[in-house]
Amino acid sequence: MHIIKSISKVKNKTLIIDYSKERAMLCLFLAPAIVFILFANIYPLSYAFIMSFFQYNRLIPGSVPVFIGLRNYIDLVRDPTIVSSFVKTILYVSITVMVEFLIGVALALLVTTTVRGIQFIRGFFLIPLMIPPVVAGTLWRTLYNSLYGPIDYFLTFLGFTKVEWLGNTNLALPSVMLVEIWQQTPIVVFIIAAGIQALPIDIYLAAQVDGASKWQILKRITLPLLKPVFSVALLLRVMDAFRVFDT
Repeated sequence: MHIIKSISKVKNKTLIIDYSKERAMLCLFLAPAIVFILFANIYPLSYAFIMSFFQYNRLIPGSVPVFIGLRNYIDLVRDPTIVSSFVKTILYVSITVMVEFLIGVALALLVTTTVRGIQFIRGFFLIPLMIPPVVAGTLWRTLYNSLYGPIDYFLTFLGFTKVEWLGNTNLALPSVMLVEIWQQTPIVVFIIAAGIQALPIDIYLAAQVDGASKWQILKRITLPLLKPVFSVALLLRVMDAFRVFDT
């Protein structure tokens, strides 16, 4: 009995030592990434936040930071250009993400079916993702051009008048939204499609045995089970939409 207890103690000590060594090696391997994040992200953000309470112009030789408190933030709120840009950004993010999700869910349900030729459609969705945002912006600026753009060419061919897509204050923002929706919707499609393919098949078989229709299966099984996937896709798209600059 004493021998068994002593062996168990030795085994427990060995496990503790191995686990501590594994944790040390894990921290060692993570150290370069942590240091990089610290100096590439956390330090600049902290420095920018601290300097936001000072008035400092590096372009003036011998300039010294002067503490001004919340004056920079007050000027920011009072600036009509900043307020207008903020409102348009919120509008841009809300509409693009909502449309991307509506289209993305529908297309994700389509690409997860076993219809003939669906592999070609999946590959077709990859085309917008392979185009850099700067190239996409240049491409769509050419498409929107009122002089030689193909969109206005087909409109005039069908008997409509030319439209200043980027020169009209009422159409410029929706035109840019269309580019974002065209390029980023495939991300939502593939994320949701991966979530659909990971769902357990047993639940669907049981629902079919119970006589559930396709709409009932979609409404009461597929969509509720995809809530965690929706959250991840929503978080990624909102963050990316707020950072859009190239287009």
